[in-house]
Amino acid sequence: MMGMWFAVGFIVVVLFLGVAIYNGLIARKNQVDNADSTIDVMLKKRFDLLPNMVETVKAYMSHEREVLNELTELRTRFQSDMATGEKKN
Repeated sequence: MMGMWFAVGFIVVVLFLGVAIYNGLIARKNQVDNADSTIDVMLKKRFDLLPNMVETVKAYMSHEREVLNELTELRTRFQSDMATGEKKN
């Protein structure tokens, strides 16, 4: 009789451990899927921000072009003034 209870207890413990291990594996699989989804979302956000970055760079290039043209014009005017001997305050 004691041997039967021992066998039943052993089977219950083995089943309990099997269920616990299975649930742990499923939990780990869900964590991996969640991490993968998070990476996908972050990459999509980054990709969606690229057009905004391109427009920002284009606007800055336009600003830089204007500043460079103005500096070139001022330098040319200064050099021509220096060559003619004019002095402006």
